[in-house]
Amino acid sequence: PTLEPSLADWRRMIEINFFWLVNLCKLAIPGMSSASSARCVHITSEEGFNIPRGGDAPYSVVKGAANRLLGHLSSEFEGTALTIHAVLPGAIKSNMWLKIRDASEGVPGLERLRHWAKITGDRPDDPRKVGELIGKLIGNEFANKAHGKFIWAQEPERMEALG
Repeated sequence: PTLEPSLADWRRMIEINFFWLVNLCKLAIPGMSSASSARCVHITSEEGFNIPRGGDAPYSVVKGAANRLLGHLSSEFEGTALTIHAVLPGAIKSNMWLKIRDASEGVPGLERLRHWAKITGDRPDDPRKVGELIGKLIGNEFANKAHGKFIWAQEPERMEALG
């Protein structure tokens, strides 16, 4: 629930999922922007732009901020050799999935997360598609087409503008 995490939990989520991204961009992009071809690829989540439904506010809010940062960067580097991308991996059975599955069990208000964990457990998306998509981003034609976009790893033709 939104108000349940402590301020320390919120700070940790912001530090890990936003400030580290800002720091990495500040360190890497200045050198990348003078290259003849460069990619900034961030693995993100649909939770950053889904309609709020409760149960994952810190993660969702911070992913939204990270996605917005990438949207600003993509507008600033439009028409350059540096392309900015947000890759949505899909519902992957990962350590995070396992923690969500276990932590949401029996907790009132987290039914949606339990439902997501069940669907992911029953029909997980293919993590190899994330690597395949990142490989496609090496090519200038696809990267230019996908600049400033969310790209679904499981359906790479599905793209939406970074917000």
